[in-house]
Amino acid sequence: MSKQFIVFIVNILKLIGITYISIGLKNILQILFGTVFNAEFDAKSYKLINLGMRSTFETKLGLIEVMLIYDLVIFMLTVYIWFFLLLYFFVQISGNKVWFHIVYMVIIYLTVTLVFDNFKPNFLFILITVILGTANWWMFKKWIKLNPAHD
Repeated sequence: MSKQFIVFIVNILKLIGITYISIGLKNILQILFGTVFNAEFDAKSYKLINLGMRSTFETKLGLIEVMLIYDLVIFMLTVYIWFFLLLYFFVQISGNKVWFHIVYMVIIYLTVTLVFDNFKPNFLFILITVILGTANWWMFKKWIKLNPAHD
């Protein structure tokens, strides 16, 4: 196997790790900012698992369980990995720029709110996406091997 192919495979494995770290950081930030526990739409946003469309949960642990199952299993395999793979290819083409990571994350968030929430963005979630964009930039800088033109 060529060296480039091995680097690509290693990068993809690292990208999967970065994706899980980013999801975990998102969940931690949601908890720290309190948005998981004080906004009705947070519980409704997990409607794939929240089939009863409950706006509240008996315990905070119940919502955290739903959030983790939804984000780390269902959404990871169907959506997040594809967004991060697309980000990976953009970074390979244009280089690892912090502004690009932030803008990319904010655009994804605003697009999701436009499609699923009649465009009702939440300032705290925008702040979370800016923090995630910065963290993603740092993780890419630390762990992803770029094309030689962008080293």
